[in-house]
Amino acid sequence: MKSIPDTIRDLFQIDLASENKFLKDKANSFRRNKLLKVIEEERVQRKSVYLAPGQDIVLFNALLLNAVFPDPKYVKDIFEKPETRADATRTLKSLLMERTTVTGIALSSDQTGAMISALEGELDLYTEKLPNPFETLPQVVLGQNTNLLNALLAQASVLDPLDSVLAAYVSGDFDRACELADQLSDQSAVGPLLALIRKQQVEFKRFKALLDDFF
Repeated sequence: MKSIPDTIRDLFQIDLASENKFLKDKANSFRRNKLLKVIEEERVQRKSVYLAPGQDIVLFNALLLNAVFPDPKYVKDIFEKPETRADATRTLKSLLMERTTVTGIALSSDQTGAMISALEGELDLYTEKLPNPFETLPQVVLGQNTNLLNALLAQASVLDPLDSVLAAYVSGDFDRACELADQLSDQSAVGPLLALIRKQQVEFKRFKALLDDFF
């Protein structure tokens, strides 16, 4: 059995002790939301935590998806909910396809296509690794002060307009996503996606109003 840091080192050739403790925190977020299964052993001074058998693949896929989608709950939903997986796949296709770099990180176009095809297909995220298009994990390059989506939003002036809409949507800024969607010159090809974004905005506002009334 291996610890989470040892598994990340073997999967991505990253030494968390010297290079990126933030990535360990991201991995532990999947432990806390029960996506990752672990085995805990009581020791004299503290508890030792190891990944359960087969969970190295879950950790690999979760961190790969987390490179684009910063919310651990959304990543877990990609594993568990077909509709979220389909939404995420459309976002990945828009943000990454036909790119050789993203925010300065080298991308393999072949691996990007393979990853999207795998998500569109029947690949089991619990037992099969996704193809990895990133030369270096974005979490390592960008660190804890930003993420890939926020970095893309910062470059919105040079993005395709639809990229900006999707980036705002996935980062949870529904108002900004709708604002950008309204500015698209041709909405016919992406009408269903824009309808989904506007529906999410309405539901979010209703939920927020309900919370405000409750408290």
